[in-house]
Amino acid sequence: MINLTYNELLKVWKQKVFIAPFIILLIPVIILGRWDVVAQQNAKDKTSWKQELMEQNEKHQKELAKGEVPSLMAKQMKDEIKLNEYRLEHNLPPDVQHSLFGFMKSCTNLVTLVSLILITYASSMISKEHQWGTMNFLMVRPALRTEILLSKFAAVIVLYILLCGVLALFSFGEGVLIYGLSMNSYPELKIVNGAIIEQSVAIDIVKSYVYQFLPVLFYATVAFTLSTILKSNGPAIIIAVVITAVSDPIAQVLSQYSWSKFLVFANTDLLMYENGVPLMEGMTLSFSVVMLLGYIGVLLLLSLLVFKRRDFI
Repeated sequence: MINLTYNELLKVWKQKVFIAPFIILLIPVIILGRWDVVAQQNAKDKTSWKQELMEQNEKHQKELAKGEVPSLMAKQMKDEIKLNEYRLEHNLPPDVQHSLFGFMKSCTNLVTLVSLILITYASSMISKEHQWGTMNFLMVRPALRTEILLSKFAAVIVLYILLCGVLALFSFGEGVLIYGLSMNSYPELKIVNGAIIEQSVAIDIVKSYVYQFLPVLFYATVAFTLSTILKSNGPAIIIAVVITAVSDPIAQVLSQYSWSKFLVFANTDLLMYENGVPLMEGMTLSFSVVMLLGYIGVLLLLSLLVFKRRDFI
């Protein structure tokens, strides 16, 4: 199956538009770099960061005193107050972003673009075979249909790793141009089980890519399954992108119901656990990982059932 996966990646590599994803990732990194320079310059003209944090804490405390803040938002405010007090006590300014690693961390938000690119590839791996008329040739190979389909899905996983690697490389290059090779930066502060911990920004960057892997893979699997069933990539891309866009709003709306934690929408933001703010009480990282793997497994099984029973001759 390794050879089949390699062949799938080779098909992607040989496409004329293969350079497009790199341009799609490079341009936003350059734009973010420009914004970061402007933000750093503006920060120098502001009041001291200590005064800014004290004013922020005072504002949050006044809002909390009114008792009208939703519970989830109240927890976020309390955590922010706690972090601000820690920064003031230990003289840790909140300007982590204005550094090489800080810029690379901000670029991890562009994994959303990686998701869209991956959805496009995943939706075309089956449909393109039909469009090119190569599906019949693929079926006469000695490999089982299960191996053929799983090799295509494995190629999607490899593409995520490659695209994230390219994004990290671009952000590193842009960061070096802006801040040089200096690795010095203040630590990221996290609240874990009520305690504040200091974490290396470099580790935080790796975690951001890892935490976003399963959610992105789920959206790509939706596109992959739909293209397998419909034999067309257009509807698969549209539906998968719409699901990506409405996932967070739906999760927020349904979060008032305890049963909604079993829906995939409530589990597509694994970074909420890193930030210490789960969508609902009782939800854990392991729970969301299991739920995502379960939904991905069901979709992949559906793809296999359709692909194995379809007549391509």
